[in-house]
Amino acid sequence: PPERLEYKRLAMPRSNDFLHADSEVPRHLGNGRVIELDGLRGLAILMVLVWHYVVGQVQVPAGSTMAYLLKLLSLTWVGVDLFFVLSGFLIGGILLDNRNATNYFRTFYIRRTLRIFPLYYLTLACYVGFANISPLREGSVFEWLMGDPMPTWTYLTYLQNFAMAEKGSLGAHWMAITWSLAVEEQFYLVLPALVLVASTRALPWILGALIVAAILFRVAVFLTHHNAGLPGFLLLPGRWDALFIGVLGACAVRQPGFPERIELFLPWLRVLVVLGLAAAFAFLVKGQGIGSAGMTYGGYTVVAITSLGAILLALYSKQGWIRELVSIRPLAWLGTVSYGVYLLHEPASGLAHGLLRDQAPRMSGMVDMAVTTLAFSVTLGIAAISWRYFEKPLVDIGHRVKYGT
Repeated sequence: PPERLEYKRLAMPRSNDFLHADSEVPRHLGNGRVIELDGLRGLAILMVLVWHYVVGQVQVPAGSTMAYLLKLLSLTWVGVDLFFVLSGFLIGGILLDNRNATNYFRTFYIRRTLRIFPLYYLTLACYVGFANISPLREGSVFEWLMGDPMPTWTYLTYLQNFAMAEKGSLGAHWMAITWSLAVEEQFYLVLPALVLVASTRALPWILGALIVAAILFRVAVFLTHHNAGLPGFLLLPGRWDALFIGVLGACAVRQPGFPERIELFLPWLRVLVVLGLAAAFAFLVKGQGIGSAGMTYGGYTVVAITSLGAILLALYSKQGWIRELVSIRPLAWLGTVSYGVYLLHEPASGLAHGLLRDQAPRMSGMVDMAVTTLAFSVTLGIAAISWRYFEKPLVDIGHRVKYGT
């Protein structure tokens, strides 16, 4: 109806995923990207970049003003959690929309394989190749980038997060960030079957139980494992609360009349997001970061709920700072190439600082800052080329395989 036209831009995407895929509006609205979803993904990858390129590199005296600023910026590690919630929201939506398809599993896994595997395994091949180049292997300056890796077979099978949890380390920084991709791939093995077998009425209750189970799993591991909170941060059962909170959101927005009902709750959603951010900063002030007791006992879940609130505000509010922020075109572009940026930014940083400064990545002066800026620029350039000439053509091939009815 004409009075519903303002929701055209807010329509749910038919294909999207963690960091990676393109956003499409439903078929009856035609093809086109949903800028708010690209912007949310761009915001998430920007937070990851700040966490690794600024918080992880800047060297400042303790107690200085810059030190306090870095303390505030250290909250940007939750960018990965935003990715998880987005993944559950979008992948869950795709599966819910196509649960009656005759080729449900085949189409889903063909598309996921073409989207995720090629660039990931190319990155892994580059790591293995560089790790065996004698000058790089022998230079201690590259120890940060390539040293202490997990067994290669774990990278090949997306099981590196188990090895990392047991070892108590993320290993070689070139592949360290791939723990989250392992969580994502393991999630892909669970969610399609769950959506298919659970009834529409039962699914939200099952998701709620699994969210509670994630908290209980983290607490149990925290109290019994020799690496305390790290396994709960790295393993799927400890992180699927964020993923399933996203799926729960996908279930909610597909209820009849949801756009009208959500308008009534938008003020409360804004309060929820503000309170969630305040809680996250409170955890930060108390030193409760990754693997801490506070995050283990519920902090990750608070971050996930806050992320879902931000997603709903970005999609359904007609105004507000979240909607305006994620509608910025450069941020949306960054979201488009975010998968490549995610995989490439640490190798680019390690190689740039190692080759040009003979050191592990750090910023203690203007020259170091210039090298980090160069690494950032190279990352964006390669990611853009990768998306245009490598990733998108493969995504297009995947989309030729349609869900059948």
